[in-house]
Amino acid sequence: YPILLLAMPGIANQAYAQNLLAENLVYLPILFTMLELGHDNAGSRTQVALRTLRRLGSEPLILSILLGCAFSLLGLNLPSVIDRPLHMLAAGASATALMVIGGTLAHLKPRGVRALAGYIVACKLILHPLVIFGLIALSATAGVAEMTPEMRAALILSCAMPPLGVFSVIAQLHGKQGFASATQLGATIGALFTLSALLYVLT
Repeated sequence: YPILLLAMPGIANQAYAQNLLAENLVYLPILFTMLELGHDNAGSRTQVALRTLRRLGSEPLILSILLGCAFSLLGLNLPSVIDRPLHMLAAGASATALMVIGGTLAHLKPRGVRALAGYIVACKLILHPLVIFGLIALSATAGVAEMTPEMRAALILSCAMPPLGVFSVIAQLHGKQGFASATQLGATIGALFTLSALLYVLT
């Protein structure tokens, strides 16, 4: 969001809101379903569906999106005694996440992790925006979707961002926090170069 706000302030809020809705209401349910299916003792489809629904119902990201939508539709505002501490927590969330990632990496054995982490970083920072660029060009040629140049740039930039902090949190629930933290660190460093190049080209 800060990058979008600096590069294209006119549509930053709209692009960020669409990202949140897509990620939390579409992609996360698919992700949790895939994680449940990946277990050796996944069980029947009904059991997997129930476990996925139970996890989604207790997922803070999903609940916060639903509550935020409800507050927005109803025109409600949080009392300042609640709103101000939340803003203070949000300001320190990024630094806290980096400390957690750093602590995880300090105990990580790099052997066997670098190749997988590097593969995911390349897919996230290079392949993902390239695929989206191709889909945008294809949809424009077919006349399926009309987007302004700014919205196209915002979509490509959003797809070129490194993974959010929740990536390591979700991986930790399945015992994969080591390589997830290494991936997140590598993607954050790599994005300094790939995002800079994209911003130069797109803005």
